[in-house]
Amino acid sequence: MGYGNVITIDSINVADPSELKVDIEDIHAEDSGRNEKGDMIIRIVARKRKLTLKWPPLSFADGKTLTQIFASGTYHSVWYPDPVLGTWTTKTFYVGSRGANLFNSVLKVWDSIDFDLIER
Repeated sequence: MGYGNVITIDSINVADPSELKVDIEDIHAEDSGRNEKGDMIIRIVARKRKLTLKWPPLSFADGKTLTQIFASGTYHSVWYPDPVLGTWTTKTFYVGSRGANLFNSVLKVWDSIDFDLIER
């Protein structure tokens, strides 16, 4: 498992995720919607990213490092590959839902850890 090749969070090299999905979300103005003719009128006020990340089995130590990053502070600086820009970039995100699946007490690993990061 490599470190720091795919993503860093708050300048911390974390284990490379097995899955990284980048969603680009358009944020519409409150007055967006259909007019009297039924045509959709959309005024985009921002475009934000949502990163969906999943890690393969992780040791206790790697799982702890990954999850404790989000124990303090609300916003986090994330360096990641952006498909629109065609390169790595740094943006500010907050963490959404987090999950840790099926702890294996014999091997002392988490089966997987996953979470969403939503651009501020």
